[in-house]
Amino acid sequence: MYFRPTCLHRSLVLWWLLRRRGIDAALTFGARMEGGQFHAHAWVELLGRPLNDVDDVRTRYQPFEPAKPRSSFGRNGITWVGSR
Repeated sequence: MYFRPTCLHRSLVLWWLLRRRGIDAALTFGARMEGGQFHAHAWVELLGRPLNDVDDVRTRYQPFEPAKPRSSFGRNGITWVGSR
């Protein structure tokens, strides 16, 4: 059986490797509706440019707003805006 990594797998690995090197890349998620179907996609950006996708990926997928950590840490780590 052959494993085919998805855009999410590829993007998570690239993002993690870059972050380990101290490079502040952004893991980006986007979505679109096409033919009544919901499609989601993931890619990595650095300085506003996609690293593992085509340059016009933002015209094909509407990016979600990034989660922003609050300045304080909760008991279990970072408390994300919108979480309870």
